[in-house]
Amino acid sequence: MKGKFVVCLLAIFSFVLVAKADCDGKTLIELDTAAANVSANYEMGKAVMDNNGTLHPEINIDDVHGLDNGYVVIDVVKLNILNITDNIYATLENTDDNVLQTIHASDTNNGVYVYNVPDIDKIRTYNVKLYSNNSSCMDKELRTTSVVTPMYNQLSDRIYCLNSSEYYCQRYVTTTINVDEAKLMEDYLASNEEESTNNTKENDNKPNIWFIIGAFGVIIALITAIFVVIMKNKTVKF
Repeated sequence: MKGKFVVCLLAIFSFVLVAKADCDGKTLIELDTAAANVSANYEMGKAVMDNNGTLHPEINIDDVHGLDNGYVVIDVVKLNILNITDNIYATLENTDDNVLQTIHASDTNNGVYVYNVPDIDKIRTYNVKLYSNNSSCMDKELRTTSVVTPMYNQLSDRIYCLNSSEYYCQRYVTTTINVDEAKLMEDYLASNEEESTNNTKENDNKPNIWFIIGAFGVIIALITAIFVVIMKNKTVKF
């Protein structure tokens, strides 16, 4: 009985050694290469949302006009994870919103997974962790990459941001903007007043075109009258 127990232990130990041996350097290099090719980015887009605030990526935004009034097209941030392959998988995490999704190649469209960020009212950081999906190195953590998604900048709607290229006037931002709005408005009003004053002075310094035309007309009339008088005098002499 003792001999059988020892044999079983040896078999289990041998199995563990073989499993570990299978996760060799060559396999790890292949996994690391696959993980290194994975990237994450974001883009601004449109999506359909219902009255409950639920997004419906399955609904084409062009079809919304034909649906009930309970649906509306909104601006969204689309987070893209690219190049997920069969031998790796990813987790998408955001602790602020309690997001935790596991993404396999079967969940993607040709290796691309798209996640619609719930809203654009705050800046978010998403961590994409990559793991081995290879049976010999299953669940081995390979790499982590992060992407920061933007929030809508309400300052971009202010009058002082009209046609402005200032950083605080960008429509979407990935860093917190701390500015003195009252000072910005004060500077804007002062700048407008100065510009208006300069335009008034410039207009005052410009010659009055109607005055010039009138004066020119008077001169022509005088010359014509003088010419007529001279011609009459010559006629009288004859």
